Amino acid sequence: MKVKVIAPFPIRGLDPQDWLEMSEGSRVRDVLKGSGFNPARLLPVFVNGQQVKKSHILKDGDTIVFLYPLSGG
Repeated sequence: MKVKVIAPFPIRGLDPQDWLEMSEGSRVRDVLKGSGFNPARLLPVFVNGQQVKKSHILKDGDTIVFLYPLSGG
């Protein structure tokens, strides 16, 4: 299956259109493996516009958006 990934940090394995090939039954947290990014630093994760947990099981064609924490005042 393939999922589209939008992230402000590198994700290993993305094709030029930001699609990632994954095995059936993969979860959001599996996308983060090998990225070198600490998942504890993430704000909410969205799949197809809905906020989900990192344990959410992905389906073919899903779009995942990872948000990055911002600071400032």
